[in-house]
Amino acid sequence: MEYKIGEMAKLFNISKEMVRYYEKCGVITPKRSKDNNYRVYTTSDFFMIGEIIQLQQFGVNIKDSKELRAENFVGRMIDNYSKFSQELNQEIDYKKILKRRTEEMIDNLETVSLNSESYWVKRIDSRTDYYYETAYGDEYQGVEAPLEVSQWFLSPRYAPFCDAIAVFKDDCIEWNFSIQDQYGKAFQLPSASNLIHVPSQICVCTVIDMGDFGTFTKDYCIPLLEYAKKRGYIINGEIYGVLRARGIEDKKFCRYMELRLPIKNNKGI
Repeated sequence: MEYKIGEMAKLFNISKEMVRYYEKCGVITPKRSKDNNYRVYTTSDFFMIGEIIQLQQFGVNIKDSKELRAENFVGRMIDNYSKFSQELNQEIDYKKILKRRTEEMIDNLETVSLNSESYWVKRIDSRTDYYYETAYGDEYQGVEAPLEVSQWFLSPRYAPFCDAIAVFKDDCIEWNFSIQDQYGKAFQLPSASNLIHVPSQICVCTVIDMGDFGTFTKDYCIPLLEYAKKRGYIINGEIYGVLRARGIEDKKFCRYMELRLPIKNNKGI
């Protein structure tokens, strides 16, 4: 059976240009008709294109498919499938972690506005912070993180696991990239001198709306501090905030931040 290029393209639902690309890569070698010198494809070409399309789903690009079928092709194919299987396992592990993170983000967003001006106590998981910028209210001084650190945290693969954390100092706010240890242990974190490991803590928490850009000050932390003192908690660290979400809500720009204050209770526990 012989096929014209348009027929072959239609059979695989691809363009004529793609059929020509298979030829350019050397995976098919059409004949030329005697009448008009048009390309003529055989059943062998049909099976070959079908096989290449299948191989692409196992990580083999079109150009490499010809070499894959060279000498010792059975061994080459086994090696390729084995490598692809390992890559799939790694990606499955990554997707499982990403799903866990996604569910966490849903939980946070479902409660963020409901928890505004409310207070609760919870244990916070350990985490690793990387300092990247100092701010005075909403006046930011510029990113200072090493390039390899910012590129890691802002990369498409790892950014979903990164929190923006503001640590409130006496005279400024230090912003950090932060990743919970439950996620960080699954990845190889970049090394940096400003790496800070923060152990698990008991914190009293609340949610604030930082408002539009230019309006935020450290005074937003005062109600949380006053609440902790009123309850008799022993402050056990610096107050910090985790940026939860920002955008338009009820026709106004909101920046929801979960404030956390590490504490001990009045028994020192």
